[in-house]
Amino acid sequence: MDQSGRVATVKEIREFEGEIVFDLIMYDRDGEKIGRTSPALGGPTTFEPMCSIEGWDRVVQPTFPMEPQWVVQSDGTRVAMLWSARLPPANWKKPKPRTRGLPASLVRNIENERLRNALEKIASGDNDPRTTAREALGWTISGPRT
Repeated sequence: MDQSGRVATVKEIREFEGEIVFDLIMYDRDGEKIGRTSPALGGPTTFEPMCSIEGWDRVVQPTFPMEPQWVVQSDGTRVAMLWSARLPPANWKKPKPRTRGLPASLVRNIENERLRNALEKIASGDNDPRTTAREALGWTISGPRT
């Protein structure tokens, strides 16, 4: 789908003079193929040949017939246009989940025994930061130990 609400599927991807170009099959708002919309000049009439990917986004397959929806633009204005939810770019990869806990080498090098125990407790999934902090500082419920 492009920024003006036109819907197309990719027929073919190729390289032409060092640029990646797409052949697109265009559809109307009812889901019917509309063929080529630019002047044919003796070329194919069933698809748009050699289109730049500039301005086109991957979208969830739309349900037809498409109805105009209010879409908020980047400048905050709202425009009525044909719309379908966007997908991430084709080369997008889901980020790796962050690992929890501290590396064993870091925990081994900590000299303060109470701090090391607190960090190991946190690394094992303890979610009570106040109690863990009190234990690491050597505090009791009423205040610091003497």
